[in-house]
Amino acid sequence: MLTTRSALAIHQEIVEVLHLIGAQDTYIAQQFQKHAFRLSIKGSLSGAFFAIATLFGVAHLANEVGPNLLPSMSLSFWYWIFILLIPIAVSLSAMLTARLTILYTLRRMY
Repeated sequence: MLTTRSALAIHQEIVEVLHLIGAQDTYIAQQFQKHAFRLSIKGSLSGAFFAIATLFGVAHLANEVGPNLLPSMSLSFWYWIFILLIPIAVSLSAMLTARLTILYTLRRMY
């Protein structure tokens, strides 16, 4: 929310011009939510990549050490699906938060 409000404050003059030429609040919110989704999907996918790489690294080290010291590191199919769905859920959450924040702030401004 803080990032979205900061972006709105930075682009306040542009938003005012858009209002003057007849842009609806929903259109402005849509532009902000698309931007928030793009940023969050890039960040969450790169985070998921590094998390999966870390899991593979830890599993490899656990296999190297042997089962006497560390238990076997394996995940079932459903856990992998869940891990891959996390970036999508985070991005959708960021998009929804940006939309609601912009709509709320614009209602208070005009």
